[in-house]
Amino acid sequence: MEGGPQIRIVGNADQEQKENTKRALELRFFEHKNFLPEKVKEVVKFERQKSEIENILIDFANKETNELLDNLGINTYSIPRENYHIVPTEVFEIATGEKNAFAVSDSSLQGILFSSDVFKSNPLYFGSIALHETLHLKSSMSIELNENDDGVEASLFRTGVAVMGSQKSHREGEYKEHFIGLEEAIVATQEKKSFIKILNLPELSKEKDSMTTGYLKELKKYITEKENLSEDEIISIDTDGNYRRFSYLSQRRVLDFVCNEVQKQFSNDYQNAEEVFNEFLKAHFTGQLLPIARLVEKTFGEGSFRILGEMGMTDSSAAVCLESLRDRRYINKGESQ
Repeated sequence: MEGGPQIRIVGNADQEQKENTKRALELRFFEHKNFLPEKVKEVVKFERQKSEIENILIDFANKETNELLDNLGINTYSIPRENYHIVPTEVFEIATGEKNAFAVSDSSLQGILFSSDVFKSNPLYFGSIALHETLHLKSSMSIELNENDDGVEASLFRTGVAVMGSQKSHREGEYKEHFIGLEEAIVATQEKKSFIKILNLPELSKEKDSMTTGYLKELKKYITEKENLSEDEIISIDTDGNYRRFSYLSQRRVLDFVCNEVQKQFSNDYQNAEEVFNEFLKAHFTGQLLPIARLVEKTFGEGSFRILGEMGMTDSSAAVCLESLRDRRYINKGESQ
């Protein structure tokens, strides 16, 4: 069944203001360029025309995410091609303030921006990142809408499982994001799981052959041994040894550990860790955290879900989280025996 983005409006604004805000976001999604803010129009006017293979990969990202939604019992919907914008790198960096990111999904834009230079002549990487950002954009979203002395203030409150902090916490200097590392772990894990389908697209047979045979295959083996990576972490590689890999490895390792331990704890309910991961993926799409919170707390003990929520996007943050959860799992096993 076709649906649309799951948008929830919270805050003290009246119901009419909330309905208008929700309607504006829906129009920005389905009738994209006609309802963009003026400052966004200034950015997307620089976008280049997408190639045939880029459109194929965007269509794949929608098809793959819709299959995931359907398997989880959630209404499917497709993000229009026109909501994907490939702009010059200098424009991307000015618009997003990001020099280390190559693409961003923007809930207020209801679209995705790509840094053009990064994806030039690299359809494998474009396909993988298009899927990653499509997963983000199709996650549940909550907007906080409050009326104050200066008028009505709107801000992103939640996206997927990530909690961005309230307007009050911003004003009081207590702003802190929660579950941002877990959110990225869920998305990057599914991106990697689905990548084999991208690699097997008939339109990318040339890229697959070059990656899996001959010189590039040997080069990939050399680089992964040198960098202590498994070969399936590499998305693409060129003859100069420049490579792209899946992001958030440390956070994915934490999520993998959690899923495996939950499966052991609830082996009668889950045949494998993949089924547990699907619970986290469903939370990403619906925003309903209680089911995964219960699984984590019953496996690792009281307060463990809060620890998982404190994992950020740095390797050190993920390492601290993993060590703490391992300790709690050991203690919780002993107490349950």
